Amino acid sequence: MKKLAAAAIAAAVLTTPAFAGYYDEEKAVCANAVAEELGKPLDDAIVYLKKVRDKRVMRVKVLVKFPDGQSTTAECHIRKGEVEAVNLEA
Repeated sequence: MKKLAAAAIAAAVLTTPAFAGYYDEEKAVCANAVAEELGKPLDDAIVYLKKVRDKRVMRVKVLVKFPDGQSTTAECHIRKGEVEAVNLEA
């Protein structure tokens, strides 16, 4: 049981950076769209990748923490590197 748990933790730790690195461009495009939608600069903001659904229209969900303390979660619909829609969560 302990070996199985250790293997699961190791797999999660090893796969997370690959997932995050693979979608860096999409994360950045979505974060820029969120900042533009809110009228805020993206300088010094921290962006976390929350979820990705990679289909014909990629859905990327990000959490953006701005330096002024505001945090916003949003889902972007991206097709061919272009943001088609930004849905901000309340």
